[in-house]
Amino acid sequence: MDGSKSEQLKLADDLEGFLNQINSQDYPIPQSVREFLEAGIRQARGQAEWYEELQESIRKQENLH
Repeated sequence: MDGSKSEQLKLADDLEGFLNQINSQDYPIPQSVREFLEAGIRQARGQAEWYEELQESIRKQENLH
């Protein structure tokens, strides 16, 4: 995984799908596990935004030279 925006968004979507699958079960998961997965989703989406901003910054720098 190189950390690209699309890979981070896929990771977030996968984690979200996993959490939704768990939520659809009759057996409740511990709150700490739910919070851990939700934090992973937020982090992956944040990394995707950061990566996009980084790429934009690089493009701007290249255009200046």
